[in-house]
Amino acid sequence: LLSDITATDDYSGDVTSRIEIIYNDYKYNTDKVGDYLIRLRAVDNAGNASTKDIRIPDSTWRVEIVFDSTSKNDINRITEGTTLVAINVPNTSTCYSDARSEGYSEKTSWQHYITTVDEIEELTGLDFFANLPDEVEDVLESRRYVP
Repeated sequence: LLSDITATDDYSGDVTSRIEIIYNDYKYNTDKVGDYLIRLRAVDNAGNASTKDIRIPDSTWRVEIVFDSTSKNDINRITEGTTLVAINVPNTSTCYSDARSEGYSEKTSWQHYITTVDEIEELTGLDFFANLPDEVEDVLESRRYVP
């Protein structure tokens, strides 16, 4: 967890070696989907402490429109037939093995987590593709990609 985290202080300099995990409700729940908190603390030479909270979301999502982007006016090239892929992968230690147990291979395990843009919008409160005409947006966002 700490391999990519650094801490510096104006007077003490690099205090990365003094980072400690003081709270971790993810440690014992790596196989359960949930929103978890990890709290870190670093202490400088004078004994001043600083804390940082890291939230581990219950899933990681991605939305992608797939087409050859060789022109400058891409938004006008998106139609109801354009390929759109949305996935939502749970942040659990078992997500890969769960997909494999359903018959997906190493290269296709992501397909186990295909969803719709509508579902990701519901989860995040974001509005993807709002600049598209509504009739195109509605069709694309409700369609589940089939490989």
